[in-house]
Amino acid sequence: LNIVVLTDSSLPDMRVEKNLLLHMEANREGNIYLIGRGRPAVLNDIIKYLNLPLSYKFISLESWPSYARLGVRPFYDWFKKKIGKILNKIKPDFVYAHNIFAAKIAYDLGYPVVLDDHELFPVRYRYIAERGTKKNLYRFRARVKAYIWYKWEQELANNVLAIVTVNNYIKRYYVERYNLKNVFVIPNFPHSYEVKTSELYPIPIDVKQIIDKYRNNKLLLGYIGPGVLPPVVPYRNLTFIKDIIKPLSDKMILFLLGTKRKAAYYDSIIGLGYVYHLQLYRIMQEMHIGLCSWTPHPFHIFSNPNKVFIYIHAGLISLLTSSLKEVIRFLKPPHAIIIDDPISELKDILIDLYRNKDDIENTRDERKAYAAENLVFDKFIDVLQNIYSRI
Repeated sequence: LNIVVLTDSSLPDMRVEKNLLLHMEANREGNIYLIGRGRPAVLNDIIKYLNLPLSYKFISLESWPSYARLGVRPFYDWFKKKIGKILNKIKPDFVYAHNIFAAKIAYDLGYPVVLDDHELFPVRYRYIAERGTKKNLYRFRARVKAYIWYKWEQELANNVLAIVTVNNYIKRYYVERYNLKNVFVIPNFPHSYEVKTSELYPIPIDVKQIIDKYRNNKLLLGYIGPGVLPPVVPYRNLTFIKDIIKPLSDKMILFLLGTKRKAAYYDSIIGLGYVYHLQLYRIMQEMHIGLCSWTPHPFHIFSNPNKVFIYIHAGLISLLTSSLKEVIRFLKPPHAIIIDDPISELKDILIDLYRNKDDIENTRDERKAYAAENLVFDKFIDVLQNIYSRI
């Protein structure tokens, strides 16, 4: 098969790149092309460091205009023509499109499309418009995006070859709303190659020095991505953690991975700066607990954040909000602690974990083994092979 993977996400993006690994393994006799902006650095390092007999061709397309992403003419027509010239040379059997904009472009160009929808943008932005920031202009923009992308979703749902998503609740959304039978789930687990390659990456010296400086026999908490430092989106809100951590500074410390700079932001909340994806695993192995205890939100039912699976592959116990129902399907006690009301319950849970931090360290390998056996992306290669059979 001649397959194009088209994404408007800025690379590196691990969902896109581990998906490409599946395509290369499932379509070894064919050709794989990746069209996107940025650079698939993680994928390239995985192939290089593991010396994998896999190949693909990357076509860089840096300009993805905002107005085109909303279908505004003539920007949309100009960009569609630009993509069309590339696809016309490749002549793909189908386009595997990450997110709704990429799928809309490929569909309008007349190519068979598989939509990988792990964002559910129409619903996501509807919640931002209804429950998000108080800034009226931002909420208005979110409402416009939700309206436009919902129209596109309606058009694409019954016309694509298949829909692949990360979450059974998103699958149910498509099946029930559009009466579909061609919706498949590939959870947001790490690829086993991703985990193996991460073991080859040492912890950056400056990051290790920061962690050691603040360690002092404390319970070490880790959190990847935005949610603690404002501004935050309503479905990733962990800002309340600063009020919980402050009076417990003699017992624990929280490290944030992915901050703009390395700095102490609040008492016992330390930013470690930007961290390359493949370094996350080794750094998280320095921690005891991984946080995903956001304040409950209706959109959580559609969430499947990859951070929690990085946590367990690093041997951490995850603290999960009970509204993250899809995550809880895979991570239950003793590998995770489920919390109904993080604001009121989290303090006592953290104090109890502090008292048992030696046990957490001693059982780290059990969690890593569970993750390696059960929570890997490559177990779902049959989903792609099933889709290929429909071509």
